[in-house]
Amino acid sequence: MRESAPRGLQTPDVLLPDGWAPNVAIYWDESGLISEIRLSHTDPELPLAQGPVVPGMVNAHSHAFQRSIVGRTHSFTSPTDDFWSWREVMYDHLSTIDPDRLEQIASELYLDMTRSGYTSVCEFHYVHCDPDGNLYSDPDAMSVAILNAAEKAGIGLTLLPVFYEFGGFGEKDLENHQNRFVLSLGDYCDLITRLLDRTRDNPGIEIGYAPHSLRAVNARGIHQLLDHRSQHAPSAPFHIHVAEQIREVEECTAVLGKRPIEYLFDKVAIDEHWCLVHATHASSEELALIAASGATVCLCPTTEADLGDGVFSLSSYLELGGTIAIGSDSNICVSPFEEIRLLDYVQRLRLQKRNVEGITSSIGAGTRRYLQSLFGGSQVTGRPVGHIKEGFSADLLELDAHHSQLSGKSSDEQLNTLIYSGDSSALAAVIIRGETK
Repeated sequence: MRESAPRGLQTPDVLLPDGWAPNVAIYWDESGLISEIRLSHTDPELPLAQGPVVPGMVNAHSHAFQRSIVGRTHSFTSPTDDFWSWREVMYDHLSTIDPDRLEQIASELYLDMTRSGYTSVCEFHYVHCDPDGNLYSDPDAMSVAILNAAEKAGIGLTLLPVFYEFGGFGEKDLENHQNRFVLSLGDYCDLITRLLDRTRDNPGIEIGYAPHSLRAVNARGIHQLLDHRSQHAPSAPFHIHVAEQIREVEECTAVLGKRPIEYLFDKVAIDEHWCLVHATHASSEELALIAASGATVCLCPTTEADLGDGVFSLSSYLELGGTIAIGSDSNICVSPFEEIRLLDYVQRLRLQKRNVEGITSSIGAGTRRYLQSLFGGSQVTGRPVGHIKEGFSADLLELDAHHSQLSGKSSDEQLNTLIYSGDSSALAAVIIRGETK
C-alpha cells in the first residue's frame, strides 16, 4: 500500500530565525507541529508555495470586546478629550455585551486577524461579570466565549484572564462600570484553575495571568497571583499594563513614591515570562531594567496613536538588547503589517532619520522589525509559535509573488513591500497548525 503524502510545504524562500534560506521543505505532523526542516531540498510530493514563506505573526495584546466601539469614539465633545474620556465611552458600551455578544464580536475579530496575518493572539480578558457586577450562573461564561471564538476562527490563543481590584492608585474604590471586571482573589484563582484543566490537552491554547495594572492591583495582589502560578503553571505567561499615560506615571509616583516600572521591579522578580504592555513612558533606567530582565515590551502602535499615549523610546531600548512584541490592543486595526509600519515610521519621525537603529544589514528594516516582533511574541504566548523551527507550530504566511506589488522582487523586498506598502491581499495563504485558513 502506498504511503499517504507527507504534510508540509515546499518553499522557494523561507524566513528562519537567523534570516532567509532558499529552497526549503517544511514538514509537520498530525498535530500541526513542525517535525522537520530540510534546507536546500526539493520534495515533489509537497505543494509548492506561491512565494516566500514567513512565520505567522503573534498578536501579543488584544481586548476583543473593544472592536465593537471602533469608529464610535472619534466625535470629540470637549477640547480636552483624551485617553481618560475615551475610557469612559468604552465603559459605557460595556452594558451591551453579554457572553453571546462577546463570542460574536471575538469570532469576527479573530477571523479578521487570521486573514490579515496574525496566527496567534494573546487575549487580555477583563470582562468577567454581568452589568451589575455579579457572576453569571456559569462563572466561566465570558472566558468560554473567548475560547469558543478562537476555536471558530482557528487562531492560536493565549487567554489571559485579568485580575482587577481597585479603581486607581492608593486602592481607590471602583467606579460603577469597573464592577464587571472584578473577581475576588479566590474566584480569580478558581477561574484560572478551571481554565487550565479545561484546556490542558489543547495545543492551540495557553492560559496565563494578567494583573491589569498597578492602578488596579497592588503589590500584594501581584504576589498572590504569582503564588498561584508557581503551584499550578510555573511557566505561564504573566502580562500587565504599565506606564501607558503620563498621568499614570505621575499618580504612581505621587502615591507609591516611584515610577510604575521602577516600582514593579522593586517589588517583583521579573523574567522572560513577563510582558509589559506599552511601557510608553519608561525612563532610561527603567528601559535598562526591562532589557536586563529578559521581559518583553508589547507595543501597540495604532492604539497608542489613536489614544494619544506617546512614543516609546524604541532605539534606546533595542540598543540595550530589549525584546519587543506587537499587539492590536483596542483593535482599531488588526493588521500586523500596519502595526510594524507605524511603529517604524513614528520612530523615524521622532528621530528625524530613516535608519532608526543605525545598523547596516543584508535584510530590510521591515524584515528586522518583523523578526524582532516574532521573537518577543513567541516569548509571551507560552506556546511554541513565532518561529519556523522543529517543534514549533506550523503557523505560516505564504506571500503571493505574482501580486502586482510583489512581482519581480526578491523575497526580502517582497516582505518589506508588504510591511511598508501592502496589505493582506498580497498573502496567498495563511496556515495555522498546518491547516490552510
